[in-house]
Amino acid sequence: MIPLSTIALLASPLFTLFLFGYVYGQRRENRLNHAFLTLAGTYFLLTLCDFIFRVIHPGTLRHALLAIATSLFFAACFVFLDFMYAFVKRKRDAYLAVFGIAACVGMVLPLANIPLHVDSFFAQTGIYVPLPNALFALMFVLYVVPVTLFSIGLALHAYKMEPDRADKKRLFLWICGMGAAFLYLVGVSFVFPRLLGMPIASSFTSLAIIIVDLFMYWSVRRYNFLTVNIRQLEEILDKVLKDVGDAILLVDQNRNIVRANDAAARFLGPQPAGAVSLYDSIPELSTHDSLVNFETDVRLSGERRSIVVTKTSLHAADETVHHMLTIRDITQERQAEEEQVRTQQLESLGVLAGGIAHDFNNLLCGIASSFALAKMNVDPHADVGTILNEGERAALSARSLTHQLLTFAKGGGPVFTVFDAVEVVRDACTFSTHGGRIKLEFVVPPEAIRIRADEGQLRQVFQNIALNASQAMSSGGVIRISILAKVFGANQMQPLAAGRYVEVSVTDRGCGIAPEVLPRIFEPYFSTKKGGTGLGLAIAYKIVKRHNGHITVSSEVGKGSVFTVCIPLNDVDTAPESRTAPKASTASAGRVLIMDDAQVIRITLSMLLRQLGYLVDEAATGEDAIGKFDQAAQAGIKYKMVITDLTVEGGMGGKDLAREIALRDPHIPIILSSGYSEDMEMTHYKEYGFAAVLRKPYSTGELKEVLESVG
Repeated sequence: MIPLSTIALLASPLFTLFLFGYVYGQRRENRLNHAFLTLAGTYFLLTLCDFIFRVIHPGTLRHALLAIATSLFFAACFVFLDFMYAFVKRKRDAYLAVFGIAACVGMVLPLANIPLHVDSFFAQTGIYVPLPNALFALMFVLYVVPVTLFSIGLALHAYKMEPDRADKKRLFLWICGMGAAFLYLVGVSFVFPRLLGMPIASSFTSLAIIIVDLFMYWSVRRYNFLTVNIRQLEEILDKVLKDVGDAILLVDQNRNIVRANDAAARFLGPQPAGAVSLYDSIPELSTHDSLVNFETDVRLSGERRSIVVTKTSLHAADETVHHMLTIRDITQERQAEEEQVRTQQLESLGVLAGGIAHDFNNLLCGIASSFALAKMNVDPHADVGTILNEGERAALSARSLTHQLLTFAKGGGPVFTVFDAVEVVRDACTFSTHGGRIKLEFVVPPEAIRIRADEGQLRQVFQNIALNASQAMSSGGVIRISILAKVFGANQMQPLAAGRYVEVSVTDRGCGIAPEVLPRIFEPYFSTKKGGTGLGLAIAYKIVKRHNGHITVSSEVGKGSVFTVCIPLNDVDTAPESRTAPKASTASAGRVLIMDDAQVIRITLSMLLRQLGYLVDEAATGEDAIGKFDQAAQAGIKYKMVITDLTVEGGMGGKDLAREIALRDPHIPIILSSGYSEDMEMTHYKEYGFAAVLRKPYSTGELKEVLESVG
């Protein structure tokens, strides 16, 4: 039976085995772990053999195990030195090779049956205690002592080069641990057995391994903790960099890109010169080192983009990273902001334009009606008749100007009809470029593309765009116009919603638009052309917006411009809407009630109606008109129709008047006449109880047509 005192000899193999299993179970793939596992495995075999040969009965097996343990002792010294190389992160070199050769010599001696011990037996405990002989002492001095001193030297050198104070402390404790283990080994192997006459002390040489194991495990565990956390942080960083939408780049002091995420690769595109090309593209990075956050416009991969750049200085120990650049593409946000500002400008101008157009239409209506009345009393073939005809035509032609102004006004949407977009675009562009040196090249589908929109307004859009393109090609050339139906997904074409659209692209090869001018081309009254009004493209922009569409432009100086208009393709019938033809019969005589706050309108309209055979009652406000209507009803007089203005300053307008008359007699047709030709009441007049609309200014023929349509 093994005495209780010998159980202490099991501490080294059991403790070494525990550490081996614990570190192996962590599955850390690094050089230090591999070196530790190799050393711990060697220590385990050494201490296990040491325990067995001390407690078994004398015989051949004991001497064989003693030889194996001695050979493993010299091997363990070399494996320990290899561990130290890994610990201080030193590459294997010629010194390690020399110590490896010496280790092989030490391993071969006991296996070649060359005695290195003297037999000794400690009777009190029954433990076999072989003592080292002179040859072993010589090997110890020539091999083990140099290995230990060289290992301590490696640790001292690492201590000197280590900048971190915590790591310096760790290395100092490791040096102390090696020194303690070496002194313990010398003491129990030579000093106590030989000098102090205590041979039993030699049986506890394996306990020195526990001291080494403790310091090795502490170092490996701390190393694994740091490397694991660094690796986890790197994995987290990689995931964050991969998933973040901003471009993130790590740049060294030489402006070389050390690291970049996927967003940076997509944003920069092919950059053959690395970060140097990036610094050329963003000159603020070089010219203003103090800037840490700034906005700028750059041209990358042929596209102009607006970006926000954040520059953060980094101070790594090895100075591999100098700056972290975060680049956010705000092109869409900037475009949305510019779009909002542009819309607000147009809305503000619309309020003013609407009022001007209304007053101007009233004046034009009075002028045109006066010319019409004058024409009725003169010979149309006389000079005076010719002058009156031209005057009326000029007054009515001025409607196009008020129509452009009214495009800016707040109010209802366009007057929708169904028509062929291909035909309208072709006619509008041909009309604008007629008589010039421009050739139109159409790329259109064979079938019609029917849309529901305001035909007149869309004609105006493409007339303005085609005119702009032809003016950019003063020497003549070809304008290419392509029309096709497309389907856009969500967020595919900002700010359009997902759906079907007709896309019209007008491409010219003119002078192009300068980058600093391009953002302003849709601003009202902005023009770079001599004598230009700056209304054409602004009107086109407003009309497209009111059709829930979108207009974009790309241009390059000296190469030309491309205007692209997208209009929703609503579900429409296969046949276009037909206008109701005016009745051929002449309006029957009757009594008409007119209400308008403009005196010139009341006078001229009354005279025209009387010339057409009507009796006329006039009112300046809705309240006055209701009073006349009630008086006529009491007298048994019935009005054949009512013609009313839409808005009356400080009084009842046409909408309220129509409601009041409908309560009294729902069968009387009410005609709405207004200079606000695009108000909701004008575009959807039937929803407000009106039978027809008469847009100011109007000709005598248009007045007759409306009267006949309701008479």
